Amino acid sequence: VTLRSVTLLPANQVRLTWEAPATPPDFYLIERAVGSPSAFAVLGRVGGTATQFVDETLPATPLTVFYRLKAVSRTSESPYSAVGNVQTADLTPADLSVTLTAASRIIFPD
Repeated sequence: VTLRSVTLLPANQVRLTWEAPATPPDFYLIERAVGSPSAFAVLGRVGGTATQFVDETLPATPLTVFYRLKAVSRTSESPYSAVGNVQTADLTPADLSVTLTAASRIIFPD
């Protein structure tokens, strides 16, 4: 499997795209590591005809995130793809203020 791109999308989502082999596998196993490319954990899996995956589970804080994937069939597995990475953005609002007007109501200014 050839990992083609790792792209940062709005809201700290990350899209992975890859080139599929001529014979589709049963599924692709996608793994992610945060901070360094040493402790990968399974993030998800998609069907064998897929050529992209969107990671929607990243926090609003800046991180370096690493991804790899492999194709899995009933009788074999491909080697892992090359590792791709992306630097996420800090989406924490710096000027957020909250005004309490009643015990059960919070108003966020525009």
